[in-house]
Amino acid sequence: MPKSLISGVSMADVARHAGVSESTVSRALNNNPAIKLATRQRIQQIAQTLGYKPNIGARNLRLQRSHIVAVVINHDGATTQSLADPFMTTITAAIADALNERNYGLLLASSNLQPGTWYEHLLHNGRADGLIVIGRGTDDARFADLLAADAPFVVWGQADSDTAYTCIGSDNFMGGQQAAQQLLLSGRSRPQFLGNIQHAEIRQRYAGYQHAFRQAHIAVPPPISTHGFAPEHGYKALKHWLARHEDSCDGLFAASDNLGLGALQALHEASFQIPGDLAVVGFDDIDMAAVSIPPLTTIHQEIKQGGKRLVNALMDKLAGHKADSCLIPTRVVIRQSSCHIGNRPPINDL
Repeated sequence: MPKSLISGVSMADVARHAGVSESTVSRALNNNPAIKLATRQRIQQIAQTLGYKPNIGARNLRLQRSHIVAVVINHDGATTQSLADPFMTTITAAIADALNERNYGLLLASSNLQPGTWYEHLLHNGRADGLIVIGRGTDDARFADLLAADAPFVVWGQADSDTAYTCIGSDNFMGGQQAAQQLLLSGRSRPQFLGNIQHAEIRQRYAGYQHAFRQAHIAVPPPISTHGFAPEHGYKALKHWLARHEDSCDGLFAASDNLGLGALQALHEASFQIPGDLAVVGFDDIDMAAVSIPPLTTIHQEIKQGGKRLVNALMDKLAGHKADSCLIPTRVVIRQSSCHIGNRPPINDL
């Protein structure tokens, strides 16, 4: 707890009078833009009244930024998603490129860090100036420590109406609609969804898919839930479902291409003809989607643009400016897995 060399008043004394933590006092006295202006001014006034005078040498050292941004992949203990996922590799590379243009480095933080400790481990100790979180995950409580500290961070994902932090991401609802419309245009009337809707992004894709089919007056059954995002998770979940519902689906929307690749394998083993018996649409447009058998129709995400926008938003926050959430449009990439079959007229009541 640093003390004034003249008055003997400590930072802890200022924190106690202000009703905040010592770290918040330190950041306020250093004019850190992550602390709201009104809070900074109140703490600075309390420090002046108490006669607190920080050590100038230490203050100058603290003012030096690391020019490092930490990136965390947000997942819960029940799912496995890491840099082995092609989407994660692509978006991390896009963020790294955008940071490099700003003369910032990237710290890839362990995804095993417990949510609620990100601020303490990555920002409070000065390892990084700001944080980019990939994915909203299953629970906004994961961001509680960052919000409480008014920390500079942004999240890859689509914000809901009540989201309290800045989100930059693809329009998942639009993408879900586009996937459903592609299935409808290929004549599919018995749809199924593959993915874990406990995750915010997946839930939004499901909502868009559900909306499009309901507009076409087609009932949507409950989704086939997966325990992760790897191809094997899509394979196992769909194989288990097919054992009980073999003839109840003619169109499948997989919430990611990885899940879609696993689904294709399960369908091949069950002797389904694709797209004759069943059309499949994925999401992400990873490289493997173009060379799967058959090539996978997918929803393309503008990942390079997303990486740049994430970095721009974080830099705005570091400069003390407001950064609004924004959505990036998606588009359909049509491939063989959802081609129209002659005996299946398109369903155009959209």
